[in-house]
Amino acid sequence: MAKGQTQTLYSLAAVLGLVESGNKEDPFHMIVYRISGKTSVRELTPPEAAAVEAELRRQLREQRPKKKAASPEYPGKMTAGQKAYAWRLLYDLAKLSPSAVPVGERMAGIVRKVLQEDPCPGHPLNWVKREDGAKLIEALKRYLRNAKRKAAKAHDSG
Repeated sequence: MAKGQTQTLYSLAAVLGLVESGNKEDPFHMIVYRISGKTSVRELTPPEAAAVEAELRRQLREQRPKKKAASPEYPGKMTAGQKAYAWRLLYDLAKLSPSAVPVGERMAGIVRKVLQEDPCPGHPLNWVKREDGAKLIEALKRYLRNAKRKAAKAHDSG
C-alpha cells in the first residue's frame, strides 16, 4: 500500500478520534481488522485500504451533522482539515523522531510550547483558534523539516 494512503487513513482516523498512539487495539485498528482481517495498516492491499477509507469517510459524514449542530460553540476554531493536517504532520514527525511520549501528549506539548496555551486533555486541538492553528501547522512543518535534516545527516555519516 502507498505511504500516502496510510497517512490518509491515519489522518481520517485521527479526525474521528479513533487513534490511540501505540495501541494496536484502538478503535481504528478494530475497523481495519473488521474489514480486512489484518492487524496492521501497512499490510493492507490497495482494495482493503480503499474499503477502510470508505468506512472512515462514512463515519465522518455521520459525525458532520452533530458537529454542525455544535458549531456555534466553536466559532473561529481550527477546521477539521487543519486538525487532520496537523495530526498527519505529527505522525510523520513521530516516524522520523520517535518518542516514548504518546502522540496525543506530544501534540499537547507542542500546543503548549508554540501557542503558550493549556490544551484540553485528550483533545489538544479542539479549542485552538483557526489563526493559531496555522501557526501550529507551520511549527510542525518546521519540526518535520529539522527531523528530516537530522535523519539525512545521520544516514550520510553512518
